[in-house]
Parts: sequence; C-alpha cells; structure tokens
Amino acid sequence: MEASPQRHSLWVATTEMPTFSPLPGDTRTQVLVIGGGLTGLQTAYLLKRAGAEVVLIERHLLGRGVSGHTTAKITALHGLTYHRLEGMLGSDKAAVYADANQRALEAMLELIATEAIDCDLVREAACTYAVTPQEREDVEREAESARAAGLAADVRDDLPLPYETRGGVWLADQAHFHPGHYMRALAELIDGGGCRLHEQTTALSLDDEAMSVTTDRGVVTAEHVVVATHFPVFDHGPLSMRAMARRSYVVAGRVSEPPQGMFITVADDYKSLRPQPSGDGAPYLLMGGEPHRTGEGGDTRARYRALEDWAADTFEPDALEFAWSTQDIWTNDDVPFIGRFRKDNERVWMATGFKGWGMTHSMVAARIMSEAIQGRSTPWSELYDPWERSLLHGAGKLLSQAAVSIKSLVFEKMVSGDPACTHMGCTTQWNEAEGTWDCPCHGSRFAEGGQVMHGPAIEPLKTPPRPSPE
Repeated sequence: MEASPQRHSLWVATTEMPTFSPLPGDTRTQVLVIGGGLTGLQTAYLLKRAGAEVVLIERHLLGRGVSGHTTAKITALHGLTYHRLEGMLGSDKAAVYADANQRALEAMLELIATEAIDCDLVREAACTYAVTPQEREDVEREAESARAAGLAADVRDDLPLPYETRGGVWLADQAHFHPGHYMRALAELIDGGGCRLHEQTTALSLDDEAMSVTTDRGVVTAEHVVVATHFPVFDHGPLSMRAMARRSYVVAGRVSEPPQGMFITVADDYKSLRPQPSGDGAPYLLMGGEPHRTGEGGDTRARYRALEDWAADTFEPDALEFAWSTQDIWTNDDVPFIGRFRKDNERVWMATGFKGWGMTHSMVAARIMSEAIQGRSTPWSELYDPWERSLLHGAGKLLSQAAVSIKSLVFEKMVSGDPACTHMGCTTQWNEAEGTWDCPCHGSRFAEGGQVMHGPAIEPLKTPPRPSPE
C-alpha cells in the first residue's frame, strides 16, 4: 500500500467547478450572500427559485472551503445528540431538531431529483456505534431519545464491520453523495436570470444600518445580507464567545467490499466510515477521525499517520489515494446558530455551529434564512435562533471557551513569538501537516505567507518566518 496519499480532498480533486469573475464594482441587489459553500449556494438557489435577485460572493473559489472537505453524510442521526438535547432542552426541542434535519434531508433529495443532479447519491443507513459496555448504554439511551424525537431509530447488534462492536443506533434511509458535483450543479443553476456569482471577492466590512457590504472589489448594497462563511465574519464577540472550532482528518482508499452504511463511534475521539462510488473500479472507503481543537493538535503530521495506520491495519485498502482535514464549529449548547446576525436586525442573517453535521444543517439553514427573507418563519426558527437561547445551556463549554481565549490572548502571547490572529488577537500556532497558522480561539487559519484561508479573520496575518520542522 502507498504510504503517503495525496493531501487533497477527494471531492475537490474530482470536481471541475465553473469559474466566475470577481465583483466588477459597486452594485445593488435584493439579497447578498457571502460564502460559496453549501449553505450559501443552497440559500441562493432557494431565493432564486422564489423570484429574488441574488448576488453571491466568495473570497476564494466556490466549493473549495469546508464544504469541499467534508465526509458528506446526509443524515438526521448526529452521534449522541438527541439524548443530550432531551436532557438540556427537553423532548419537545429535541423533536424540533429531528424534524428540521429529517426534512432537510428530504429537501436535498427532492432538489437532486427535481434538477436531475448527478452527484453519486446513495441511500444508506447511518449508525452511531459502541465499542465498550459503557458506550453500549449510551447507544441504548440515544436510540430511545431519537425515537422519542420522532426518528425511526433502533439498536442493531449485527453491524457490518470487520471488528467487534457493542451494537449501534441504526437509522435507515439516510444518504451520502458527492458534494462537489452537487455544488457545481447549484452554481450553474443559480448563475443567470438576474442572479450572479463572483469569486475572488473578499467582504471587508458590514454597515448594517446602510445595509451595505464593502468588499475589495466594490460596495454591495442589499435589502438583505446572508453571512454564510462557516464562522461568521464581522462578529467580534456576541457569537464568537459562544463557539469554537475543531479539526479532524480523513483518508480515502479503494476497498473491494467496503462496509455498507455510514458509521461513527460514540467516543469523543471518534472514528468515522462511509463508502463512496468511484466510477472507475473499486469504491472508496472514507475513514475519518483524530479530532482536536483547532490550534491545539500538537504535531498534526502524527494525526495523519495514526489514521493512515488504522485504515491500513483495519481495512487493507489497495492504496490510500487522498488525505485531507476539515473544520467544524461547535456552539456552547451544541445547537447551531441560524437566524439573525444581530438581535435587533431582521435584514442580516447568518448560520454557524453545525458541528460535524453540516450536510443536513446547511439545508436547515438555507430554508430558515430564505423563508425569513421572504417574511415567513419555519417550525424550526426559534430553536436555532442564537438570541432566543439561554447562556445557562452549555455554560461549562462557554467557560471553557473563555478560558482558552484568555490563555491564548494573555499567557501564550507573553511567552510565544507566534503571530496574533487578526480577528481578535489570539496567538496562532503553526500546523506542520497543513503548512498553516491556526487560531485556537475561533478557528481562523492563515497560509504560510499570511493570507487568510479560513475566517472569521478578514485581514492577512503578519507572520514571522515559518518554524523549522523538527
């Protein structure tokens, strides 16, 4: 087996995206969408279908950010989410969460069918499984809570995995797909008919009274603005203090008979699996894990090596052809923030905090925000609105986030020569495997030369020379 797979996402490597010119100058539009990933593209698609005029801008290239580095599981089963939600918010709120995600899955499937999008869609079960007796208890509680929330979940012991497990929560009729092909089709559907997409256009500032966004290519004035940038740019406190970023890793290799289904372990230090058709031989198996807080992963090269070794020993792929990392945003109460960007402004909207479940939540967000822009609410709007939530929910995580920020802002700055993030001044750390400077506070990432790769930072990093590799 090859020892060193390409450090590329399978989705990016196998998708030829259309290209779009930068914003040509000052412009006016009904809706400005900032961000060219799944949330932004689906929101723009739904608004165009409703008759709105939309301009979408992307700092880099469409589909090349977090949405191009996912494992692409479209499912309403999200680890051990339902038992936690039931205990923290009550069974009624857990049921709203389940309904939002199951209907989002159905909406994505309907969109794919209606527009005849060829994106390797496969209907398959999702499973959260246990490997220890204690985790078995977690599985049974989660299945009970998921059923109470309205999902047809059960516990299965005969899991199709090549190693011993203690059973898992099983939810049939979920799906996976090729997100690159899906986003390519959405981009082609959006562009034209009064709607425009522009790449290589950076949003620099928001004036939410004048409803204008200044970019490096001109000023966009709009009736509504959607901030779909994974972690919301322009925010420097009210939302940022309640969210944190985590990274994880994925390798993909061809396996003649991969496990059929989408699997993830109960443990926080999880392992994730799902197959992917290749179109030219044996299917791929995506194997993920090694999660850690952004900027606190130690030697990230070791993370890749550990995952590659586990994949080789467990599944014996012919070769590991691709390897990539991804980033997820977690809120303090584990429920995404979708809705008003400011508490007192119903013309600027945002979405963040999807944890590792961005496929369904990208459509939940697109539906909530597109409906709000049309003056309507959804049955899920209140649950996801960040301004309708008590800070007491997830207070422990909120305090933990504050402690990390203080450590990075004060103590590490005193002893480290590493550069300060241009978002809120936290001390970045060098990521050897990716060749980036990563911020542990809010997940901003910068290239070796200081260019912003991932927000919420907007300004480039003033970077010292790259550290010498050990």
